[in-house]
Parts: sequence; C-alpha cells; structure tokens
Amino acid sequence: MRETLRMIIVLTVIGMVSGLVLSLTNSWTQPIIQDNLARRLQESVLEVLPGTKSVRSVELPAQSPSSDHPSPGADQKNKERVSMIIESLDESEEPVGFAFVTEESGYGGVLKVLVGVHVPEMKISSITILEHGETPGIGSRIEGAEFRDQFIGLTTNDPITLNRDIDNLTGATVSAKAVTDAVRLGLEIAVPAYEGGR
Repeated sequence: MRETLRMIIVLTVIGMVSGLVLSLTNSWTQPIIQDNLARRLQESVLEVLPGTKSVRSVELPAQSPSSDHPSPGADQKNKERVSMIIESLDESEEPVGFAFVTEESGYGGVLKVLVGVHVPEMKISSITILEHGETPGIGSRIEGAEFRDQFIGLTTNDPITLNRDIDNLTGATVSAKAVTDAVRLGLEIAVPAYEGGR
C-alpha cells in the first residue's frame, strides 16, 4: 500500500512538472511563432503584389455580400473560406491591390492559398500556396510556377474551372481542384468584401 501511494505521488509530481514545463515552453515560443507567421505572410504579400510598400487589414463583413439570402451556415463557411484580406499600398499610400487568404480541403487536408488581386481591374496578379499537406512529388506540384501562373489575369468574370481555364495536374486532380475552387470561391467573396470594407 505504501509503495503504491509513493508511486502515485511520484507520477503525479512528474506529470505536474512536465505540464508546467510544456506550458512555459509554449508561452515562451508562441510569440516567436506568431512573429514568424506574420513575417512569412508579409513576404508572401510582397510576392503576390509587387510594388507593395505597406499593408493594412481590411475588415471582413459579417455576412457575405455575394448573397442576399444565404443558406444557414453559409456565413460561417464564407468566414472559414476567406480568413483575411490585406490591402497593399505603394509609397504614396495609394492601393496597389489586395491579397486574401483562402482555404479548401485538398487530398492531404486543408490547404491555404494567398491570392493577390490588382485594383481597379480586379485581376489576379499571382497566387502562392501558404500551407498544404498534399503528397510530396504529386499533389505538391500545386506549388510549381507552371500551375500557379495559370491564374494570373483571371477575374470574377472568368469561370476559373479546372480543365477549362486551369490545366489539371496528372495524378493530382484533387489537389488542383482544391486550389482552383479555393481561388474561384475566395475571389467571389473577397472582391465584394474588399470593395465594401475600404
């Protein structure tokens, strides 16, 4: 009995100390992780919108402006699809365009895409893949310039459809479709949100 009690006390103390160490490590590294993510996002915005000197956040509307009567849950899905809009400004504080982060489910989980849009034409200037869990060497080809450059110059007036505007990636149809859907649906949400949030 005494041996069991001693073992329980020792294991409890070890568990508490381990939890405390993990908690302290997390609180110490979290700001560093957030700074690195913010820096990476800033660099990505500069990549998709050349000429950017400064950026500012654009407020996302509470309700999707593209629908007068959204279905239940549509607002939540739209909030999940476009997580942020960032306005890009030149040295004279004039808008160069805006970038938005959009996401869609791919073959290997959720993928996040940063889309740059030039104003006033509202044409895609570039896209970059921020995060994905696609299969290396197959689905990961969505990161290649040959695939990403197909989106340049497209607008909300274009259907942005796989095998029509965008060439498919052999063996990576799910990944290519996820990026295409993310860009198309994100653009439909972000353009009106940007115009309404300025």
